[in-house]
Amino acid sequence: MEYVAKMDSGPITEKQLVDAGFSATKLKEIGYGVEQLKLCGFDASELKEAEFTAIQLRCAGFTPTELRAGGYDVIDVHEAGFRHARLVEAGFSALDMKERLNLNLAELRAAGFKAGQLKSVGFLASELRVVGVTAAEIRPYFTQGGKCDFIHIYNVLQLYISY
Repeated sequence: MEYVAKMDSGPITEKQLVDAGFSATKLKEIGYGVEQLKLCGFDASELKEAEFTAIQLRCAGFTPTELRAGGYDVIDVHEAGFRHARLVEAGFSALDMKERLNLNLAELRAAGFKAGQLKSVGFLASELRVVGVTAAEIRPYFTQGGKCDFIHIYNVLQLYISY
């Protein structure tokens, strides 16, 4: 604060305040908005600490990837209005989206998750087939001890043939 008192009598810029050590929280308290703070160089984690919402950060131009890196969870980012595919691009997992957003298999597949990611959250080959996963996509993920489970693959292939 002493730094501010020593400045010339001219208008004080945001850069001067940041250089003087003002945090995003303090600048918010004196009336700065999220857009101004972003322009000052504050990142998503600093703005989250200042209690800005993911919605506010989205309006200021932050991406889902930046929000995730800043500590916002999948619910926050989803509620900010980003599409499911953007959440996948940002690195949110199929498990997070299944459990926290209650997405079903069709929604997870439409968001862009691959067969292996969907199998890893507990979906069966027969369920994957219903949402358009091909036998070729499924085959690598159904193994036992590093060896292919041929009986299971045979059953999956029979399922595909019957459709």
